[in-house]
Amino acid sequence: MKITGVNIVWGALLLLGLQSCRVKNGYQLSPEDIYDNGDLHVITSWFNDKRHTTSVLYGNVMTDTIAIEGEKHIPGEQYTLVTWHQQNNPLWFGSQISERIAAIELVTIVTDDAGYIVPQYNMVYHAASDSISGTQLEQERIDYILSRKGAQYPG
Repeated sequence: MKITGVNIVWGALLLLGLQSCRVKNGYQLSPEDIYDNGDLHVITSWFNDKRHTTSVLYGNVMTDTIAIEGEKHIPGEQYTLVTWHQQNNPLWFGSQISERIAAIELVTIVTDDAGYIVPQYNMVYHAASDSISGTQLEQERIDYILSRKGAQYPG
């Protein structure tokens, strides 16, 4: 068999393909905890380098124009803020990937008994089992979640 440039290229590609089939134990590319957002979609996301967390704000279809254009809230809006702890990425020096879920917070816009449109807060999950219901921190969390602006994509 005559060795040509084409044979060398095919041989190199074959070796690279076989090399990629090796099992790499200990590496996990996806987050430790994956959140099932159901019919909610991503409004925006951000990182907190001081707390080493990654947060994603999800919303239902009613939040589309409110999160981007800042219109008044309407009953039925649902915002879910999921916050993950970060861990070092073993495959890329200096980068972080998601680890365990630290907290899941839910803000729903409802109409109260007096007919006013109000936000309702619920800490669905918190890794430290903290409860902030009925505290000043609860109102701060509502304000924080509702103040986040939606990401805008070109096009």
